[in-house]
Amino acid sequence: MPGKGKPKEKLTKEQERLLNIYYKGADFADHLWIEGSIEHEQDNEHDNFILIFNQLNDFEKSDKEILVVHINSFGGDGNFGRDIYTILQEFKKPIVGVVEFACASAATTILMACDLRILKPYSLFLIHQTKHNIRAHEEYRYPYAKFKKTRRAVYGYQKNYENVLQFYKDHTNGSIDQIKKYVRSETYMPYDEIINLGFANHIFDKRKIVKQNRKGKVMEITFPTFSKSINKLISSEYLSGIKTLKIFVNINYENPIPTYFNMFKFINLMFEIPVDIIFINGSVLINGPLLMTLFAKKSYITKYSRVSISVDSEFSEQHPGENISDTVQNLKIKQAMVKDILQSKTKLPKKITDDLFTKHYDFTAKEIIKYGLADGYYTFSKSKKTNVSSRKRSRKSSKKRSKKRSKKRSRKRSRKTSRSVDPSD
Repeated sequence: MPGKGKPKEKLTKEQERLLNIYYKGADFADHLWIEGSIEHEQDNEHDNFILIFNQLNDFEKSDKEILVVHINSFGGDGNFGRDIYTILQEFKKPIVGVVEFACASAATTILMACDLRILKPYSLFLIHQTKHNIRAHEEYRYPYAKFKKTRRAVYGYQKNYENVLQFYKDHTNGSIDQIKKYVRSETYMPYDEIINLGFANHIFDKRKIVKQNRKGKVMEITFPTFSKSINKLISSEYLSGIKTLKIFVNINYENPIPTYFNMFKFINLMFEIPVDIIFINGSVLINGPLLMTLFAKKSYITKYSRVSISVDSEFSEQHPGENISDTVQNLKIKQAMVKDILQSKTKLPKKITDDLFTKHYDFTAKEIIKYGLADGYYTFSKSKKTNVSSRKRSRKSSKKRSKKRSKKRSRKRSRKTSRSVDPSD
């Protein structure tokens, strides 16, 4: 969430070098994705730690100069986060961490292992004290519980709290008191504080991306295919020979509505996709996909479509560990992100954007274009293939036209010459 002040970025020469490599494009780095809940799997053969460990071993053998760690997670198991932090610290190549949308709780521990930390424009960042020490001793609430065990749990919680404060102090520019403020409040941090305190070093700027002159064809895919392959689409190698990516948005019961959690990640990744993106909106356009289409180069809608805008449940739920005041504050931050997009990218009246989280709105295709939710109607392109006979007819007709034109020109010339001749001669 943007803050009140202007962030002061202070990069070292090494961080500037890594930033230049990052902005060259996804093909100049290896990529590790940390998404969803951060936790171990019960099946040791598919344990997340083992999978990440094996990936890092493969990355060390590659010829890529840096590793980019993409993070989109609200956290999970704090111990697992520290495990990932440990193996990233052992990684030999420079690491660039990128917050694609959410970076909270245990996910921030992983970000601290990166040499350069980049924050995407629409992101949420939160640090807090883990509460697993107290939860592990919940059975001590019962009458037969001993006070000694309860006291031991509280003592462990306090030690863990001090450890968390010291960890962030060692990896940022903030003091214990500054860090304690956000650890206790459990609210999303503003961008200026994230940068000024050193939790991140740079806010992503799409203007710094090295543009590539691409010549190629149009690739047409559906929205579910796009959402599943979004992690690969930032690579120009994957989009070799493609100049334009045309996405047909089809939302129905078989293709459910993507959550805002994924949608903001998609928006942030769209800044890095090295081709022009065009959205074709069919039957119904709802919530998250609507926000995403506003960041495309062009967005069109079919004539008889409609848009349905309403609040999503993610903007009203209370996360574990949040008290009521924290929930209200975090809710306002998330709503402000959506309002900022709609007010800057569309012509929707302020009354609608203000009532968006309490009322339901439906728009016709004409209203969609009027309010700037789409650039215009989509015109269906007819097949370019024609029959051979029709081609011959067109050629014959063109020849006839050219003959008629030449005859008219010759007649005009003859008339002019006859007029210019002197009758006395």
